[in-house]
Amino acid sequence: MVLKPKSTPVKWTVKTLVARVREALCALPDTRKGGNNQRYTMGDAGMSAFSVFFMQSPSFLDFQVRMQKARGRNNASSLFGIEQIPSMQQIRNLLDPVSSDHVAPVFMDPVEPIVADGGLASHRALDGRLLVALDGTEHHCSEATDCPQCSTRTLANGKTQYYHTALTSVIVAPGQKTVLPWPRSSSCRRTERPNRTASSRQARIGCNAGGRS
Repeated sequence: MVLKPKSTPVKWTVKTLVARVREALCALPDTRKGGNNQRYTMGDAGMSAFSVFFMQSPSFLDFQVRMQKARGRNNASSLFGIEQIPSMQQIRNLLDPVSSDHVAPVFMDPVEPIVADGGLASHRALDGRLLVALDGTEHHCSEATDCPQCSTRTLANGKTQYYHTALTSVIVAPGQKTVLPWPRSSSCRRTERPNRTASSRQARIGCNAGGRS
């Protein structure tokens, strides 16, 4: 009988997290039909989008393009392994057709190591419990672009508006500046009637998203 060695738990650092995100994004399905004009890979498109949120700078990619032209190198390549930086429109064209389910496991991968290392100890309160803050939000709204999962509402001018809502959650604790995000829960399709107030609409967003949590 051959005994398999126990796997060594992954030590989650910024470097390993970026590597895991890149692995998931490089595996995203490519909806393009083929041809010779496919300069950018799905991995580069995904990592380019990720880098903007990671660096918390909407102008990060533009600055990297200018740096590449001026110095022959850029941080997007050294930090995120991006070979070719797409434009924002090209990123949207490549990533919009891809379901977020493909990257959802990345949110859960670090959880077990964090718990094993006692990383949540500082966020336990009220007899050792974890406090989770919930918020409903819209993350798509258009009168021209829709999908089968879009919710709809009729505007005062009679036009139909398509949108998505989600319930976002983070682990918080009194006295702690750090919050730990949790995977969002998307809402299901629904139709709203016109002339709703903003407050009642926001309340419905939270109820709608929470229905699938």
